[in-house]
Amino acid sequence: MAAVWDDLVEFFFNADPGYMLVESCPATLYRRVYGTTRLFMMQNSWNCNLWGEKRLATPGVIIDGTLRTTRLTELNAGIEEFTDKAILEQWRHARVKTDPSGGALSPLHPWNKRLNHRSGEDASFKQTHPNASPRWDRELLETGPMARLWVTALGGKLKNEFIHTFRNVNGAGLEINLPQIPTAGDKTQMGCPVRPNALERNLARAYHIAYSGMIALTYLLKAFDCLQRRETAMSVPYRVPQQSIGAGFWEDGQGILTHHTMIVDGRLFNYQIVAPSDWMGSAHTPSGRPGPYEQAIINTPLLEQFKSPEEFTGIDILRAIRSFDP
Repeated sequence: MAAVWDDLVEFFFNADPGYMLVESCPATLYRRVYGTTRLFMMQNSWNCNLWGEKRLATPGVIIDGTLRTTRLTELNAGIEEFTDKAILEQWRHARVKTDPSGGALSPLHPWNKRLNHRSGEDASFKQTHPNASPRWDRELLETGPMARLWVTALGGKLKNEFIHTFRNVNGAGLEINLPQIPTAGDKTQMGCPVRPNALERNLARAYHIAYSGMIALTYLLKAFDCLQRRETAMSVPYRVPQQSIGAGFWEDGQGILTHHTMIVDGRLFNYQIVAPSDWMGSAHTPSGRPGPYEQAIINTPLLEQFKSPEEFTGIDILRAIRSFDP
């Protein structure tokens, strides 16, 4: 699949370099932890930065092509949600002012979020978006398979027998070694693109099939090792704390999916989710910057050939939006 998409992308770029500009955005990407990762922060104990960077897809944020951080504490603390264009009221009270490691949090952090709809005089035609608009360090970010692979490549922290990061004169990338099961093994390489565009997103999604397959094989082999050692337990005892705060760092097919929770008196007090569609489909923030979907349409040139409005199909706009897998 990856090899086929390599040929397709090269064909389109050679046929018309304008395809490089279909939804061409700044290299500003967001990536959370891959797979079944969860975290509960108990009082002042929070070692997530250590195990976060050991995950089989590195967490991190890329701003304008530069890796800003791979620390989960910084990724969590940088999240804010704005409601200027949303049908939600802006919450005012910051119940949580610091994270368990002592880092300062914005009043707009999901731990402080309250879902109250605007009503009466506060509601107007300007507030039409159903959700708040998340940003990280006030930056507009994109998430998804391309972000996962790009952050992992630039991070250079991955340790896996099948997947390796590399750097050469052309930049950073990933080498995926396919095992000799059942035929001869092979390897494929993906380099980081100069900037995101529609075809590069589709190419990354194809490479992510190979990447995910090798991650699945890694855990299958670990499961076999556990069975050989007769380690067959499927769960461990857990007691819900009386007071705690927590965050779950997950991903689905579209990208980052985070859960932010508070427990008070042994009960769930606040539970907020920030989904990939919240990031990608977000509205304008106070700075006036649109979300990735809207920015994609703004940045897309019309390469389609047509002589009249009736002949126009909007295929270039469709390519841009579909590349996000909405």
